[in-house]
Amino acid sequence: MALRNDIEAVIRTVPFIATLGVSVEEAKPGQVILRVPFKPESQASGGILHSGAMFTVGELAAAVAAGTH
Repeated sequence: MALRNDIEAVIRTVPFIATLGVSVEEAKPGQVILRVPFKPESQASGGILHSGAMFTVGELAAAVAAGTH
């Protein structure tokens, strides 16, 4: 739980990540599962999650997982 809390604290310091509403579902050394809520301001045309939001969360997950290993 401490690792999860530490990651959440870091996420809250990055304004863009905080705006997306990213949260940590699970965290252990070398692995993290993040969740991003679907919000109207994160939509692309067609009502789907914008690829920029998807890429950001994927890149964040990789960086966080690498940083905990």
